[in-house]
Amino acid sequence: MKTINFILILFLPLLAFGQDMPRNVDLGKPNPYPFITSALLAIDEAGKDNATKGIELARSKYMPVNDGKIYVEIVHGAVTDLDKPVDGKALEARLNIDVTTTYKNRASAWVEVGRLLDVARRLPPGHSLNEVVVLAEDNQGPGLMNSDTYATATTGGEGIRIAVIDGNYNGLTAARAAGAVPSLANSTFFNYAGGSFEGGSSSHGTSCLETVFDHAPNAEYYIMKVSSFADLGAAVQDCINNGVDIISHSISRYNTGWDDDTGAACAAAWEASKNGILFFTSAGNRNGTHWQGAFNDPDGDGWHNWSGTDEGNNFTINGIAGAAGTVQARLQWNSPSTEDHYDLYLYEAGTNNLLASSTNAGQFESLNYSTTTGQQVYLAVRANTPNPPEFELFNHDARCTNFQFASTRSSTTSPSNSTSPNVISVGALPMADYNQPPGTTGIIAAYSSRGPTNNGNPAPDLCAPTNTTTTGGAFTGTSCATPNAAGAAAAFWSGHPQLSARGVRLILYRKAGLYKDWGDSEIDHLYGRGGLYLYDYHADNRYIWRLGGNLESDPELPYYNLSNVDDDAVVAANLRMIHLDPADPVIVAGKVFNKPMLCRSIGGTIIFNGYPGDPPPPGPEGSPTDDDASLAGNWAEPALPDSQDEAPGERTLNAFPNPFSSTITLEYQLKQATAVNLGIYDLNGNHLATVVNQAEQEAGIQRAEFSAAHLPSGVYLCRLSTRDGVQVIRLVKGK
Repeated sequence: MKTINFILILFLPLLAFGQDMPRNVDLGKPNPYPFITSALLAIDEAGKDNATKGIELARSKYMPVNDGKIYVEIVHGAVTDLDKPVDGKALEARLNIDVTTTYKNRASAWVEVGRLLDVARRLPPGHSLNEVVVLAEDNQGPGLMNSDTYATATTGGEGIRIAVIDGNYNGLTAARAAGAVPSLANSTFFNYAGGSFEGGSSSHGTSCLETVFDHAPNAEYYIMKVSSFADLGAAVQDCINNGVDIISHSISRYNTGWDDDTGAACAAAWEASKNGILFFTSAGNRNGTHWQGAFNDPDGDGWHNWSGTDEGNNFTINGIAGAAGTVQARLQWNSPSTEDHYDLYLYEAGTNNLLASSTNAGQFESLNYSTTTGQQVYLAVRANTPNPPEFELFNHDARCTNFQFASTRSSTTSPSNSTSPNVISVGALPMADYNQPPGTTGIIAAYSSRGPTNNGNPAPDLCAPTNTTTTGGAFTGTSCATPNAAGAAAAFWSGHPQLSARGVRLILYRKAGLYKDWGDSEIDHLYGRGGLYLYDYHADNRYIWRLGGNLESDPELPYYNLSNVDDDAVVAANLRMIHLDPADPVIVAGKVFNKPMLCRSIGGTIIFNGYPGDPPPPGPEGSPTDDDASLAGNWAEPALPDSQDEAPGERTLNAFPNPFSSTITLEYQLKQATAVNLGIYDLNGNHLATVVNQAEQEAGIQRAEFSAAHLPSGVYLCRLSTRDGVQVIRLVKGK
């Protein structure tokens, strides 16, 4: 008995903590062909004598199958060679296949299981045959995000066109019967790969659609079923052609290239963005199932050492009868997919039996493995290049534990690594914590992917609630957070139809930073700017945010200041001004109160032209009010000599916080290099202090601080004098 216990003590660390790779470990059958992936080659071999076996193997790897055919993608060059187009008609004629979609350097087609290798052999030079794997990515939302005030006060997304792009819509008919998704009359369907729209076992797309619909029930919906990258490109083009405003895309894409903005997924998202579409995409659920770093081989045997002597990255597959556990591992590296090269292997821990491998010669590596039993396994990476580059490994898992060795940083997936402004990546925050106050830490969903991107850019952009419910039960992951964000944006946009996509984005970002900025201040790599949240809807709400840069009184953007609003001839006289600058928010236990802010009767952020001693605009002194009646009165600006008069939209002096207690920041924008004098005066025009006095300051936004600790409470004037004229604003010092 003592001997058995001793053996177990030695054996258990092998299962739990990785191991040195055995010298005679099975490397499987290498893939000798650069024009077909390992996965498709295995299916072709399995289906040579019995096509059913090939089809079953493809299904087990989550590949789309239909009528004895497998959905595949032809790639011209490396996955990042988007400038190498494919000729769909020429491929059809050459290969005797039906091409369904083409996009950039990719074409999708259905190929009989027994013809995979034959088709691959006859591809034009520089082309390769790749598998397509449909990965299921990863009514409380409106209440948490306050979009329900839009759904009840307006028509709930009226006038907004929303596209939901996904790969699985099982249960859609039942959800429609329950009134949980748009009616047929309000839906347009696109099925790019063909086959049954509701085929498959996953209701992922249906849940995404339900979640968006909760926020914007009267929007116009485009429901798009995709599988391949080419399908995604075609879907985005149809969105552009149909005037779609918002896309919800809860699918993680892998092996698209190392750098930001590379690969077909980023290209599609960028095209949507530049055509005025807000493209919401999930950041991914890969925290804990991602590793990234330099190749490490201290013993020179070709195997990567994850830590110390461990050459296996262990985890457990918790498969059970009727619910398979699935490994969907993806490996890419910091060079083109057609260069360098690693191989990827999955072994059973303890026995070292080879379960799956990927030894592609011309593409990044991917392997798939499923089991209906519990199994301890490990992934191993082997280099086939003299100078291995940095690499990253993902497991898009189902019923798997986290990696033994994982990298928290840079675990976001494509196209979250798009830098296009209107592409918005979304992280997940459990709904139970969504009302936590700003600064709260430790509430991000454990699985939610974190930034920065591989090029060091911030990610995610925003967070939204997860674990909200659908007709299928609780919906989780960044897959749930993304349509919650897209739906809330649609509700907001329908209430403010004068805004452009950029204007909506700027306001949503700023609100998140003011009211639900969890974690570090400003943007961070866990929560982004914070959680998406809306003010209560009011028909006359208008938003003011200086850093939006709207100096032209453009109603499509948040205004620069209150006078900037007044310069806009198209706005109503009785507006509710909501300032998004740091001095203005009211934050109480994470709950936002609608604050029309100072209106036209208080100086504060209001600019008027004049000299010290000129009377301030008429109106009561005091605090901000929410009374709409107080917004109706307008004030007249005192006239200046013609030489001092400013054109509309050029008033640029601001102060914050205002009112203030001790120190105030004065901000002004110079159109050109000029002499500057910035001073403080009392209401009688008496000079109290000089803040800036320079013979020349460079053009751009300038800031200066003024300490008024020595001054009593009251109202003061700040005067900016430059070669372009004079501007004066009022400052209110409290106790």
